[in-house]
Amino acid sequence: MGSTIRISLNDNLLNQSTENEVNAVMAHELGHYLLNHSYELVITFGLVFLVGFAFINWAYDKVLVKWGHNWGITGLSDVAGFPLIMVLLSVYFFIAEPVTNSIIRSNEAEADIFGLNAAKEPDGFAAAAMKLSTYRKIKPGYWERMIFYDHPSGYDRVLMSMKWKAENLGKKD
Repeated sequence: MGSTIRISLNDNLLNQSTENEVNAVMAHELGHYLLNHSYELVITFGLVFLVGFAFINWAYDKVLVKWGHNWGITGLSDVAGFPLIMVLLSVYFFIAEPVTNSIIRSNEAEADIFGLNAAKEPDGFAAAAMKLSTYRKIKPGYWERMIFYDHPSGYDRVLMSMKWKAENLGKKD
């Protein structure tokens, strides 16, 4: 953010990718910057945390009414309740994970489109997406994608690249 903005190329990208793939990946990363995704994520995740704190406040009181006297916890300010807060936070973030993944996934898809429009390297972008399949399932099921994927799947990225290519083939700038 601010003057600390930078995009760094790692050696894996440079050593294992073609020039077209590097151009496509760099255009995608520039998209994050130019589309202000860092600021958007700070705001949206701030809201996710705000809802999480409200959930903790609500759930903590409910749990204390039911079991607090057995556990010797007197209130939210009692340090003995810290483990309960951690459990409730874990439950909240487990439930919120599909939401947070969707937020990130939509930013990634926006950066993908930006990158395709900027670099005009659909084949390079598709090839880079395929290389990610060495450690990610290329075509996850709907629920698997919704729960576990914070980026578009390789299948979705290749399909997007090929649709972009079909729509823009032969267009002049």
